[in-house]
Order: sequence, then C-alpha cells, then structure tokens
Amino acid sequence: MNKWDKFEHKYWREESGWQFEFFPLTGKVVCKTDGSLIKTVHHFGTCSLDIDWTTFKGRTFSIKVPEGISESELVKRISCSVKELLSEGKLSKQAILSNNFNNATGKPLDIFQLRKYVSGLRKDVREGRKRRQDICNFFNKYNIEDDDERKRLGANIMKVLKTKSSSTMIDEGKGALERLYKQGRLIKLTNDEYKEKMLKYE
Repeated sequence: MNKWDKFEHKYWREESGWQFEFFPLTGKVVCKTDGSLIKTVHHFGTCSLDIDWTTFKGRTFSIKVPEGISESELVKRISCSVKELLSEGKLSKQAILSNNFNNATGKPLDIFQLRKYVSGLRKDVREGRKRRQDICNFFNKYNIEDDDERKRLGANIMKVLKTKSSSTMIDEGKGALERLYKQGRLIKLTNDEYKEKMLKYE
C-alpha cells in the first residue's frame, strides 16, 4: 500500500472565525476568510510543516516540504495536520458508528465501554463468579444473531455448548459485537426485546 493512500482528497475545518480546506496530495491550502490565515499558518507550523511563502495568492497558499526529511517523516507530519480536521470519510464513519444503539437508554453504544464489559465478564468467569450461562445471557442481549460471520457458520443466538470453552465463547461473542459495531448495526435490546428474542429461539 502506498504511504499516501491513507489520505483523502480534502480535509477541512469549519469553526466560527476559522475555516480552511487542505488538499494533502498537492499541499494546497485554501482559507475561507482573512481572519483564518494566521490560525491556519500556525496550525501547520505546530506539525512542523513549512509554508511556501512564494505561493501566497489571496487566501491560498501551499505547504512546502521541509528540506532533508524523509518521505515517512513527511507523511507523519501531514497525518498530524489532518488529525483534527474533518473529511468525507470521517463524517461517513461517524454516521455509521452513531447507528450503534442501546434501545433501553436511547443512546449510542460506546465500543470502549463494551470492551470493558467483556473484559470484566472474562475476569468474572475466570475467577468463578459467573458461569457459561452468564456468558450467553450477556451476548444475547445484543443482536449477535445478525452478524454475517455467525450466519455463515450457521449460528444464531449464543447457547451453552460443552464442546466450547468459556474463553472461546467470549471470543466469539466479542468478535460479533466488534464486527456489528464497525458496520453500524449493533443494537442492545431492551428487556422486553430480549425476552421476545429468546422465546423465538427456544
């Protein structure tokens, strides 16, 4: 993979008093207002990127490749400069992730909190506070039956199987949660939805 393939065509910042667009593959910067110029120049300076002062034309200028740095270092500095900027890809990803929903609270799910819950479950099982049925109960409260990988393997809800270790069950459940989350399809069910679902699979 080319080092530059990671970058999108355009990044931008849209704040009151500070708006600009940056095209990393060409190094072009377009400021929307005169007041944005100083902030924008400072923004690139904090990432150790130089300004090509000879390219200034109105509110447009170009980034200058600092002398003596490697391509890898340049990519690193540009990555720094776009980290906090918006892009079509970032907005699309945010829209997808916001679709992961807790029906009980009406709020989006947090993947980091989910991972923490799974780690806690793994520890409780290892130390004997919870059993295999508790593992099933935990993961079945999410729509893991919608995971394409589980469907491919002919699985639906999680069931207690003596052929699988507790660790394997947790790994499989965690995998389903992670895949659904990345696709923006993960849902935590309400108690009533959970009961209805389990009756369906009895």
